[in-house]
Amino acid sequence: MTPRPPRICVGVPAWRGADYVAETLESVLRQRGAELRIVVSVDGGDETSEAACRPFLADPRVHLLVQRRRLGWVGNSSTALAAAAAEGADYACLQPHDDVLEDDYLAALLAAAEANPGAAVVYSDIQSFGTHDWVFQ
Repeated sequence: MTPRPPRICVGVPAWRGADYVAETLESVLRQRGAELRIVVSVDGGDETSEAACRPFLADPRVHLLVQRRRLGWVGNSSTALAAAAAEGADYACLQPHDDVLEDDYLAALLAAAEANPGAAVVYSDIQSFGTHDWVFQ
């Protein structure tokens, strides 16, 4: 029997992200090497971000939560991550609504996590783009 691939639950907190969240979700859905579950938590009754996320509900890996009252970045991030983690994940992470992932991003983090079982956190450098072009390390 072939073991299932690791499950990574990705929490995506969104607020005022209608212009960006679709590109972000597309990049998360392209990830390889893991079973994905994505929980988007739209903060503060943000109807335009909610509408931008709804087409992704056709994919069974995507779940949408809508917070009618504003929780703020920390509260909404915690809600998204808690909901993602409740999915029985082997790993969980947060993905900001306006950041795009390379197709092998989660596979690279997964490899680092599995090679270092005592690690509590794995993360990468960040390449900025637009008006600022540098790598945050």
